[in-house]
Amino acid sequence: MFRKKKCIGEVTTRYFRKMLNMEKQKHPINKYLQSNNSNLTSPNITKSGTNTIVEFNHSLKLPVPEKDSNSLSASLLDDILYTNVFNDDIGDNNCDIHDDIDSDDNSSKIIESFNIEDELRSWVLKFKVSHNSANCILGIIKSAGINVPKDIRTLMKTPTTHVISNIDQGSYIHLGLENMILPILKKYDSLIYTPNKVLKIGINLDGLPLSRSSKSQLWTILIEFTNCNLLSGYVLPIGIFHGNSKPKSIHEFLNPFLSDILTLLNCGLNVNGNIYQFEVGHVLCDSPAKSFLLNVKSFNAYFGCTACTQEGSYINNRMEFLEIESLLRTDKSFRSKTQEEYHKGSSPLELLPIDMINDVCIDYMHNVCLGVTKRLIEFWVRGKKDVRLIDENKVPSEFIRLPRGLDDIEFYKATELRMFVIHSGLIVLKGNLSKQMYSHFKLFVCALRILITPDICQTFNNLAQSLLNEFVTQYSSLYGAHFVTYNVHSLLHLPMYVKVHGCLDNFSCFKYENYLQFIKKSIKSAKYPLQEVTNRIIEKQNYFITNDIVLDPIVIVKEIINNTSSPYFCLADRLYEKIFIKELKVTININNKRDKYIMLKNNDIVVVNNIVKPQNELGFKLIVQKCLNSSSLFTEPIESSIIGFLTVNPIILSKIFPL
Repeated sequence: MFRKKKCIGEVTTRYFRKMLNMEKQKHPINKYLQSNNSNLTSPNITKSGTNTIVEFNHSLKLPVPEKDSNSLSASLLDDILYTNVFNDDIGDNNCDIHDDIDSDDNSSKIIESFNIEDELRSWVLKFKVSHNSANCILGIIKSAGINVPKDIRTLMKTPTTHVISNIDQGSYIHLGLENMILPILKKYDSLIYTPNKVLKIGINLDGLPLSRSSKSQLWTILIEFTNCNLLSGYVLPIGIFHGNSKPKSIHEFLNPFLSDILTLLNCGLNVNGNIYQFEVGHVLCDSPAKSFLLNVKSFNAYFGCTACTQEGSYINNRMEFLEIESLLRTDKSFRSKTQEEYHKGSSPLELLPIDMINDVCIDYMHNVCLGVTKRLIEFWVRGKKDVRLIDENKVPSEFIRLPRGLDDIEFYKATELRMFVIHSGLIVLKGNLSKQMYSHFKLFVCALRILITPDICQTFNNLAQSLLNEFVTQYSSLYGAHFVTYNVHSLLHLPMYVKVHGCLDNFSCFKYENYLQFIKKSIKSAKYPLQEVTNRIIEKQNYFITNDIVLDPIVIVKEIINNTSSPYFCLADRLYEKIFIKELKVTININNKRDKYIMLKNNDIVVVNNIVKPQNELGFKLIVQKCLNSSSLFTEPIESSIIGFLTVNPIILSKIFPL
């Protein structure tokens, strides 16, 4: 296995001095500079790591070992999710290597391939260092006699000019579809395996306010690859608009992008002699952006549902959708504008060869997490007495992000709400919510667990549909008919989109929202936000083009010294306290109860005692014990083991065996 080269911000003082000495040998320096080398010091380094909880979910299952296999081989991980420079937030915290057992020989090998300019570029991008700070560091390094550029813009190859269009009382930069896709395909061309070289593209359009003290905002057009695991970690910006309001004309805003994508869909793209064809996989937006993109009435209008033709009722200053079954919209009815009350005009998406209903999806991040789940918690904490929690004081200590209490519910992020509704909610609320409310919430959780689990989302799709129908039916009687708003009503249509696109995580906005945060953090000055964001994007692309692919399916986070032997490993084997499996996005930590329990594909739950790298073998070996006493958490409305909910006695364990 290749040892990953350490980032300049993570090395020890001794190691940093070795790198400086190697650079000095490459470049002639005068005696004055040599005499002042002793004044150099490295920054203080603080090591940290982020743990990922292994939930008992079918989507995070490890394979069951065969009878003649005793190692967790890297061959099990064929389609690897690689660390990439376009998205720092995906697995970045889990992939840092802190190995304190490096020998001087290993350090010398790394120093030989060390390039200080590459390391500085990586440091600037990883920690989003401002240009002023980077220029200061360059000055310090240059004073030590090392030949580096004087200005960070030279090092990062920052563009000096931009092509900016003035549209709709704002400014627009078009980065270009081919310009953003081609570098990635060229780098991964030999590793991409898709049927007939067809790549499906997901499209996202969203607004991003830049501050609370002004109306300044960005509107972005982002894409991703939806049918290739190797490329699924990348989110690519294609066009960015800046102004004090959203673009007035959706047609003018999307015109450059539509021109690009129609060319791509019709002609494909030649990469190293291979012709890649493209299709549109899905279009994802939140509800306001979706109405803007489709050029239809808002979600809170009488005919606001984008999936069915139901007419809403205006009750207590809210638009409610009380019917369970309504006539569904179709691609044909949308394009022919059968329901005139729904349309405001033609949509630019009608130019694309897509299904205007099935391919323009409902996003569960906004609909389920920030919509329905957040509203339910608000009912239980601040609603009427008959729906409140029985004992509020027991709940906050159970939430995933402590010490965040229920009083902060209006500040909860979508990931916190997702954790609550998918994983911890049923445990937290048991005994704290009335039986009627708890049973109602259980319908919601069971349906979502089915739709979010890849292995069962199609098999049990009809069951999820019936559970959601019952949930929405009871919702009006428990909380009031005037609270059956667009978000609650849209739950009825989620199973339909899962049938077309697979589990809910295949078409969610979490990835796009993470990228928007990168864009927002890239802006250091409010004077030229559009140019600044574009510079950071192009700098990342330039760094990506010049760096090699790192094939590292299992990342070592922390190694421990092996002073013992056992029937399953010897003194020559290497032991690890913590590893991160990229494809499964799972951290295994033998010293943390949250991260030492894993579920196998046969639903067995095991506790990991040792992580072993055999001396003369590839891959890793897990030394585990099976939990012998496990049972379903509940049996109604479905058997909880189907959706990955089990109760386990961690004391009753089997004999130790290798996995």
